Amino acid sequence: RNVPIARSVQTVRNVPIARNVQTVRNVPIARSVQNESTDLSAPTDLSAPNGLTAQNVRSARVVSALARGGTGPSRASPFLIHRSSNPEGQTQAMIQTLSRTLTALLVFIATANLALADEKNQEPRRFYATVGTGVDFNRGDFGEDITTNSASIPFSAKLEWEPVTLRVSVPLLYIEGSDQISGDGTEGSDADEAIVAAKSSRFGVGDIVTSLTYSYYPDRYSSLPIIDLIGQIRIPTSQPGNLGSRGTDLTFGTELAKTFGLFSIFGGASYRIKTAQDLDNIWLASGGASIKIVKWLSVGAAYDFRQASTPRATDSHEVSPYVSIRLSEHLRLTPYGLIGLSNSAPDWGLGTTVSYQF
Repeated sequence: RNVPIARSVQTVRNVPIARNVQTVRNVPIARSVQNESTDLSAPTDLSAPNGLTAQNVRSARVVSALARGGTGPSRASPFLIHRSSNPEGQTQAMIQTLSRTLTALLVFIATANLALADEKNQEPRRFYATVGTGVDFNRGDFGEDITTNSASIPFSAKLEWEPVTLRVSVPLLYIEGSDQISGDGTEGSDADEAIVAAKSSRFGVGDIVTSLTYSYYPDRYSSLPIIDLIGQIRIPTSQPGNLGSRGTDLTFGTELAKTFGLFSIFGGASYRIKTAQDLDNIWLASGGASIKIVKWLSVGAAYDFRQASTPRATDSHEVSPYVSIRLSEHLRLTPYGLIGLSNSAPDWGLGTTVSYQF
């Protein structure tokens, strides 16, 4: 697990932030990376013990995210939505069924690992706890005539009992600009064509993003990469409601990371199921590289892709350079930037995450 850290957020990024606007995570797939990095989205993920998992190597932005996430981590960036209320066709039964499926899958994975560890007579697994926060700001017009500024302060917690990791994150969001920009990274439906955007400002608590990850760690001299299997649930708890998702989002994905001396590469893909009936299910992907300059300093860059959830919107593409600074044995600081490459991404953004591991 001696892997130089990449992005901390999300966006996964595993905490949703204004940019999915799903995570801060020390890793991004799709926001969050809003997190979506990734956005598994996206979220924010925080530093991992004695190195990084594939998620911890992803985005520095919170996947608000997670996640924009969450794996997300993840990060977060705002996108177009319509003003109508949640679709009446969405049922609690559907959400419960999908949630139970996710839980059963992750429990099965964890149980299988316990049996395997027992067979191999491995050492007792280590336990870690990490808490983190940060700040994220981004700006863009998202293809509209009105420029929108969004800011996020994500709060996240991570419990790791190797090789299983549980993450929970929630952001504090502020959006000023177009009233058609939301905090969850979803785009408007075709019915929005006749809607004219107006200026507005909103402030409140974003959606809660939770994720469960199973990590495979190969032998030290193995040619195999670290492999993360991730399940994420985004719960629409934002207040006011237009700061977050219009329905529960379920995300399943995998992330890989491999170190070659001081150089590390990482990447992943995930599939997000949206329960809001007017939004399509989407694919997310991320990838990047980092290099360790000295023992306490690494630099890198990551690319995040998120498919549009409606025919009217465009896919999101963005690049995030970052620096990871280990201030002490337990404290890590990760400043980062954002460069949008499409209308569905912010024009630019800046932020930082800080995490403390017990």
